[in-house]
Amino acid sequence: MTTRAVVLGARFGGLAVTTWLRRLYSPKELDIILIDRWQDTIYRPGLVHAMDQPPFGFVHRVSMPLADHCRRLHIKSVQDIIVEIDPDGQKVYTASLPATDYDVLFIATGSESAWENIPGLNIRHGGVCEGYQARHSSWKREQWKQGHFVFAAGPIVGSPHWNPKITVGCECPLLESAFLFESWLNNQGLRNKTQITVLTPATSLAENTSPKVQQRVAQLMKSHGIDVLTQCEFERVTDKDIYIKGQRIPYDGSLWVPPIKGPSWLTGTKVDDGYGWIPTDSYLNHPQYENIYAVGDGTSHPWPKMGHAAMVQSRVAVHHWHAKRHLKKLPAPYRPYLVWLLETGGPYSQFTVTNVFYGGTRNIVYQGRWPAWIKRMFQRGYVWSTGSLPVMP
Repeated sequence: MTTRAVVLGARFGGLAVTTWLRRLYSPKELDIILIDRWQDTIYRPGLVHAMDQPPFGFVHRVSMPLADHCRRLHIKSVQDIIVEIDPDGQKVYTASLPATDYDVLFIATGSESAWENIPGLNIRHGGVCEGYQARHSSWKREQWKQGHFVFAAGPIVGSPHWNPKITVGCECPLLESAFLFESWLNNQGLRNKTQITVLTPATSLAENTSPKVQQRVAQLMKSHGIDVLTQCEFERVTDKDIYIKGQRIPYDGSLWVPPIKGPSWLTGTKVDDGYGWIPTDSYLNHPQYENIYAVGDGTSHPWPKMGHAAMVQSRVAVHHWHAKRHLKKLPAPYRPYLVWLLETGGPYSQFTVTNVFYGGTRNIVYQGRWPAWIKRMFQRGYVWSTGSLPVMP
C-alpha cells in the first residue's frame, strides 16, 4: 500500500516540503496531498512593491497557480479550509470534505494575523501580508499628497517559554515598504511634504539580528530621513491617531505588519503548546507524535519567521523523516540564522546573514547593487518554478 504524506499550507514551507518529498519518492512510492484554502499562492516578499508600483499588476506578477505546482510534481491538491487534526486517528478534517488520512503530516500553515489584539486596528489601516491588502495599500499610496505616514509593527503573541524572546514577527517587509515609499515620494516630488515614522514594540529595529546589523539599519533610517520610535506599547488605533502608552501619534496614512499569533484552528488541540504554536525538536519533529512535523512561522520557537527559514526547515524535516524511515544517518538538525535582502529604494539593497541573536558568530552585512539583483532573480525563479527551484536552500 502506498504511503501517504499530507502537507498543510502552500506557502514557502509547504511548497518546499512537497518539492523535497517528490525528489526523494516517486508517485508510486509516496502519495502526496497538499491542502490549502486558496487556488493560488503568492510570493509574499514581492508584495512590498505596493509602495512603489501601481495597484494592478504587481500582485499578478508574484501569484502562482497551485495547480501548476501540483501538476509538475504529480501531487494532489485540495482547496479547503483546515478545521482540525486528529493526531491519534491520523486524520485531517476540512470544512467541506471527508477526513483525509495520513501516514506522515507536515504542518506549514504559518502564523495568523491578529489585528484584533490592538483595539481599533483592522485591515483598513493597510498591510502587505496578503495580496488583497497589498492592492489596498497601493491604491492608498497612489492617492497620497502630503502629511504623516506611519509604518507600524504589531507585537507577536508568542509563548512565554521562548528563549531568546522576540517581540515582533517579521520587520523586513515593514522596513522595505518604508524605504520603497520614500523612494516613490522622491520620484513624485512629495518627499518634502511627507513625514515618515516607523513604530515597533522592539527595543531596536532588527531585534533578532546583531548589534552590528541594528546599527546599520539605524544609520539607513537616519540617512533616508525616517523617524523611528521603539518600545511601543500599543493601546488603541483610530483612523486619525495611534495611541501608545503615554503618547498619541496623529497620522494621515499607515501600513501595518499586524500582530501575529499561532494558527487559531490549532489552539487547544493535542498538537499545540498551549499557546497556539506547534512544539518541535531541532528536526522539526513533534515531541509527542513522531509522524507529525511542523515548519515555518507556526513553530513554537523564536526562530526567524521568514520564508528562507521555512524552506531550510522543510529540507531538514523531510530528510529527517526519510532517514528514520530507511534507518539512515540523520541529517544535520536545524540551526536558526537570519537571511535578509533588504530593499532600500533605488538600485541598492542590504544583504545580511547572521545568527548572533541565536548564540552564533556569523555576522555578514553588505550593502550594494548585487543583493538587489540577486533578490530580483530569486523572485523570478521562484515564481517561474512555483516554489520548486532547481537548487533549494
